[in-house]
Amino acid sequence: MRGKTQHDEGRRNRPIATLIEWYTDKKSGKVSVARQEIKRRFDGLDWEQQKQIMSLFLDGCKTDRQWALKQLYWNWDPDFEGRIAEMWGKEDSFEYVCTVNHCMPMAFVLQHLDVLGSGRNYFHICQRFAGHEGLEVDKSRLAPVDYLALVHHKQIATLSDGEALDLLFEIVHQLCCTISSEVYARRGGELFVTPIDFEPVRRALFYLQELNCPVAIERFEQWNERVRHDIGASTEHRNTQDEDTPGFSHKDFNIAFKYAYLNLDDRYKKADDPSVLDILERMRLDFYVRSELGQPRYSFEPGETIKYVPRAAMLNC
Repeated sequence: MRGKTQHDEGRRNRPIATLIEWYTDKKSGKVSVARQEIKRRFDGLDWEQQKQIMSLFLDGCKTDRQWALKQLYWNWDPDFEGRIAEMWGKEDSFEYVCTVNHCMPMAFVLQHLDVLGSGRNYFHICQRFAGHEGLEVDKSRLAPVDYLALVHHKQIATLSDGEALDLLFEIVHQLCCTISSEVYARRGGELFVTPIDFEPVRRALFYLQELNCPVAIERFEQWNERVRHDIGASTEHRNTQDEDTPGFSHKDFNIAFKYAYLNLDDRYKKADDPSVLDILERMRLDFYVRSELGQPRYSFEPGETIKYVPRAAMLNC
């Protein structure tokens, strides 16, 4: 039988009390070792030990506090309410805001709603407290698909078919104007993308189906058919057929954005929208604008006559 080696000791679990002692003694020279092993073993410890560790880490460095806040998010205990409240104004990390919004009492969250409700955090607060006295949902602070989610899950309002259709077109409008690279599409048997394939749109249609808004869904599908026809007949789409690209490329998305925007009713467009030319420029579709020197470019002068030239032709310039 071989004797015990230093390698063996490194693999064995030390008493958790020893690790806690090393972690709290900043002069021990073993804080880093203790921190790593505590994190590795945390999920297997009993609750009282976990609470002790989370409390200690809340007094630690920034990364330790953030780690403790993540653990509290999933392992909340009302005993920590005082500690978390004391950190207000001193800790502004993403982990702190998420833990407060997810775990702290409603009175505390609403007291600081102006800070805690920034961006999409407002939706998560509404998810938790909608329907409770003291929180009146402000529709203007919600993305259309998030508002539909609350109507579906929290019954905060009833929708007419006209309101439902407006929300669908607001979603399409936002997608067209942001030209987001983070929009996902579902391939529905088509050779190209249409607005109805975008994930936010499909999610909205699911909510409207659950909310029994068949007229709005039918009208949107009819509008999508018009967009699909325009895409299929477009020069941009024909140009992409020569490319051997598996799945959808950014060009497929951008073509869908372009023809969706062009088919939107003017009442869904806003005064501060980028111009159509700006939108087309940012889409970087597979054609270029020929300048006087015959070179491809994407910038336009006010009132300039635009001539689109397929990329294949430009390559021969």
